[in-house]
Amino acid sequence: MSQYHIPVQPVETIKYLSVQPNHWYVDCNLGGGGHTELILAAGGNVIGIDLDADAIAEVTKNHQAEIDSGRLILVQSNFSYIDQVV
Repeated sequence: MSQYHIPVQPVETIKYLSVQPNHWYVDCNLGGGGHTELILAAGGNVIGIDLDADAIAEVTKNHQAEIDSGRLILVQSNFSYIDQVV
């Protein structure tokens, strides 16, 4: 995850999202998966969107168990297509 940005205000992000177990959240700029990781750790499920194939590959490598369990869905796309992705 070192080549990707460090999540900004991770504690505040999770607090204000009020992540609920088994609810779905969309990370529209997946990057290295920092915010996604926090949402998953709090019990949420995530649809992660990123145009960068390397970002998708990195998060896949680090979160295969969540993908296999159906808690994480990764889509290579531009977040402007969120309505189609979701």
